[in-house]
Amino acid sequence: MTFSGLVESARSRVDDFRALRDRGLIHKTGTFFPAGIHYPPITMYPPIDGEQFLEGWEDPDDGRYVFYLHVPFCQKQCTFCHYPIVTGTSEEVQERVVDMLGREMDLWLQKLGLDRIRARSVLVGGGTPTHLSPRLFKELHEQIARRVDLSGCAQLTYDVHPDDLVGDVGRERLRIMRDYGSNRLTLGLQETHEAILKHMNRPPSYALAQEAMAACRAAGFDDLNIEFIYGYPGQTLESWHETLCRAVELDAEEIQFYRLKIQHYGQGEGPVEALYDRAPERFTPNETQILMKQMAIEYVNEHGYRENLVRVFTKEPKWTSAYTTDQCCRLLDTIGVGPSAFCSFRDRFCIAEPDVNAWSAQVEAGRLPVYRGMVRDRDAQLRWNLVLPLKNSEVYKDFYEERTGERVEVVFGRELAILESHGLLTQDDVQVRLTRKGRFFADEICTQLGHPDFLPHPMDGFEDGPLKLVAGVGA
Repeated sequence: MTFSGLVESARSRVDDFRALRDRGLIHKTGTFFPAGIHYPPITMYPPIDGEQFLEGWEDPDDGRYVFYLHVPFCQKQCTFCHYPIVTGTSEEVQERVVDMLGREMDLWLQKLGLDRIRARSVLVGGGTPTHLSPRLFKELHEQIARRVDLSGCAQLTYDVHPDDLVGDVGRERLRIMRDYGSNRLTLGLQETHEAILKHMNRPPSYALAQEAMAACRAAGFDDLNIEFIYGYPGQTLESWHETLCRAVELDAEEIQFYRLKIQHYGQGEGPVEALYDRAPERFTPNETQILMKQMAIEYVNEHGYRENLVRVFTKEPKWTSAYTTDQCCRLLDTIGVGPSAFCSFRDRFCIAEPDVNAWSAQVEAGRLPVYRGMVRDRDAQLRWNLVLPLKNSEVYKDFYEERTGERVEVVFGRELAILESHGLLTQDDVQVRLTRKGRFFADEICTQLGHPDFLPHPMDGFEDGPLKLVAGVGA
């Protein structure tokens, strides 16, 4: 499809956006806020300590966990990034943190009464794990290997930076990951144009991305995921189309598209928030972002990629992230280790101390570095079991009943009927899933399925239409 044809075809989604805004589903002026990652949103959890968090907890029946490890170091702070990270540290500081990551794992083993963490899927992220020197990178793997049983692990994924994978040192890091069992890499490319990459505070070179992809292939990785951000200042429809062309040419197994997040949604506040406060006129209007998203969907579909999870496109279903599926769709118990890492269990959630020094002090004192979280009450539990799987994939009715003791069509019958009448979801005796239009607006739909106390935007910013807070009283 030509550029002009792609833009013209995508315009219908802008009409949908305006219609849903007029019906009260989408905030009139607020910026985009993601849903379906955690419920309630991370920014809204009260303080909690490790003893409170684990009170009454019982291990899953099969004794297996999803495992996440957060390495907080980065070369630079990317403008768009809202995660707490640390830059400009010495190798001595990094060595101490690697040691503390092992010690925190020991604390979780002790508190949960486990010999090792039996992992069903693993993500090592950050930050940038590959920012560590090869010596410390290998030591990090040793810390994991001594405490995590990977024999039944379906997928071991690393979030990596292209700059860390090239040259002799890059080849050494790739070899270490392969030697310790990694079978999937996620490369955060974000953009392909020099001026925009420079503004993002990232290495301004698409050639570097190509070189890194080639290095990954040469090291034996046959499952590569690449990520891009749309709606960033300076992007145009023309430049975005060129980035889409380049993304497909890289021939990755999976491509993910993220809409720029201005309002912080995690533990940190990225530089982009301050930039927006100073000059909101420089940012891409919502309608243009909608065009960019639909252009991306249509372009990658045309080249053989299909949306297996919302905003996640793969050549074949087998390349879909096991970690995301386990954590966001199957809602399986997840242990997180590291500063600002989260634990998501079947009836509770916590997030760790984000400040590296405070986190390290807690670990050294023999305390789980739990910072904020909650044991969910009935209302939160009913919504969590709906919002996460619906946003990312689908809700199986028997699964929902098994998890909550309730039928989803009984608890949320009115809300599901309203969304169905507006062409946003469909349901049968087996499952509830979003329609094609509903998947496009999955974040907006699932935000409105939350409790009024957990909305990211004030209610008076929504039109008084039929979709305004569709699930405000459902549970």
